[in-house]
Amino acid sequence: MLFALIGGIAACIVVIIIVVLLLTQARRHQKPDDADVGAPDATSLSAGENTGRRLAVIKSDNCGHCRALMPLLEAMIAEGTSIDLVRGEDKAMSWYRENNVRGYPTICIMDGDSVVEMHRGPRTKEAILEFREEHLPAPQQS
Repeated sequence: MLFALIGGIAACIVVIIIVVLLLTQARRHQKPDDADVGAPDATSLSAGENTGRRLAVIKSDNCGHCRALMPLLEAMIAEGTSIDLVRGEDKAMSWYRENNVRGYPTICIMDGDSVVEMHRGPRTKEAILEFREEHLPAPQQS
């Protein structure tokens, strides 16, 4: 009788652990939907304005490619390149459809909250700077 009770308790514990693991995985891979997303939010390591035409990178905190690109972006920002880092998790699914954004990281030119040009080349400093020069006016010299 005691062994049956212990076996039943152990089985319950295993089921609880499996349910917790499944819920954790499901939440980690959940995409934002229109109902649970507030106003779009963009942040910038360069402390630039988030309006007007600008170079932006749409990224996700859970994306390996984004994490691999961050040291390059941080170095470029430290050298004076203005790059807005836009958290993809803060965008509604309808925003992705309207702007034709299909993956992370997306290097692009944004105007306000709209993507106007997408970089389709390599993710190197030189290629990103060339993309910016092609699509943005030269910065004002003081």
